[in-house]
Amino acid sequence: MLNEERISPNARGVLRALARHRPDPAWTFAEHRERFEQAAAGRPLAEGVTVTPWPAGGGRAESLVPAGQQGSECILYLHGGGFVMGSLTTTRPLAAQLALVTGRRVVSVDYSLAPEATYPTQLDEIVAAYTALRAEGPAEVVLAGDSAGAALAVTTAVRLRDTGLPLPCRLVLLSPLLDLTLGSATLDEYAEYDPQGPRWLLDRMCTAYLGTVPRDDPHASPLHADLRRLPPTLVQTGELEGLRDDADRFAVAATAAGVRCELTTWPGLFHVWHQFAPRLPEARDALETVGKWLGR
Repeated sequence: MLNEERISPNARGVLRALARHRPDPAWTFAEHRERFEQAAAGRPLAEGVTVTPWPAGGGRAESLVPAGQQGSECILYLHGGGFVMGSLTTTRPLAAQLALVTGRRVVSVDYSLAPEATYPTQLDEIVAAYTALRAEGPAEVVLAGDSAGAALAVTTAVRLRDTGLPLPCRLVLLSPLLDLTLGSATLDEYAEYDPQGPRWLLDRMCTAYLGTVPRDDPHASPLHADLRRLPPTLVQTGELEGLRDDADRFAVAATAAGVRCELTTWPGLFHVWHQFAPRLPEARDALETVGKWLGR
């Protein structure tokens, strides 16, 4: 039973629904993907946002442009799904809301999924998409993602820095998965509030993604990376999500490395509550906060 007193009143119905559809250890990754797609199918697409295919340096992606867009600033967005699920379809509602509230074009990348493709395939594809996007000449490129997509955003920035390529102007990490060793105590402490991301499932996901690569590889697991010279970073986490400790520890490590890192913890909320905008007021507010931070 959920202790609903700790949950934001606006979010209680959403979390009850998530709890009723919690993942089953007997499911294959194909079944996880199918249910993830079904869950996203009923979410509305923001009005006034035009969605078109985008070449992504030879990969799969789409461009979401809000009506009345001013300037050429762009957000390259990487979806969550634990490296093993997620697609343009599942992330389209969130990406469209982000485009709407920030007034910026969002390019959403449909990178390859594990276990069919393992690290560093995803990183290679994202770097190719980022390079292709920069070649279009936007005024600035923000690299953003949720959950596992946030991990890929950080590791992409580290790869770009280490190879001498231009960095994104900023990073935006929503409910990030940042320690692939799963060393966060909050994974167990807040398990009842995070029914979609239990430890057993995250463990399978990380194994599928990394293959034989160690969980603490600094090029794959952001909390074990050298974070120096990364761009200003915004981190948003829910008070009750299992990965909260990932966000907390990352903010400390990034700040110690000299990165301008801003961490916001949203009371009474859970993993990637942003995906329920505009239905959930706190989801809309969180995305609007991203827009305000980018506009500074």
